[in-house]
Amino acid sequence: MEIKMIKGSYGIMLPEFFLNTKEDTIKNYNGEDSVVFIPDGIVNLGQMAFYINPRIQKVVLSSTVKFIRAQCFWNCLSLSEINFPEGFTTIGKEAFRNCPSLRAIRLPKTIKTIGDLAFEKTALSQILYEGTEAQWNKIKMTEEDRSRLNAIVQFLG
Repeated sequence: MEIKMIKGSYGIMLPEFFLNTKEDTIKNYNGEDSVVFIPDGIVNLGQMAFYINPRIQKVVLSSTVKFIRAQCFWNCLSLSEINFPEGFTTIGKEAFRNCPSLRAIRLPKTIKTIGDLAFEKTALSQILYEGTEAQWNKIKMTEEDRSRLNAIVQFLG
């Protein structure tokens, strides 16, 4: 589905999304699909935009998405798969907290920040990172969160 956004208006309502078009942000998702496709032109997934959605199993981000804000997917119990496109930079605080079905992710080397407790209470056991170990160590993340991360990081760069 292609979405044409009207710049200058505060937001528009679509069948599944409430968009803030000034910020190219999805503010709220109220759909019932198990697979959610984020359309081109969206840069941000807003704070708590998908919060406590029991149906979402997979999220497909378009190449324009750069940021996932705080608590965006908090308590999405069925979420097991999400892609992060090249150019993606930021995972916000507690973005995936209590997503127990999330077991593996692949992160682009463009990621710069992983917020506090971003993967707390997930089953994350594997991270495929498209950069080097040196690049991984430059990602902004608290030392406490680095030590709490139970996932094996595989460096692909």
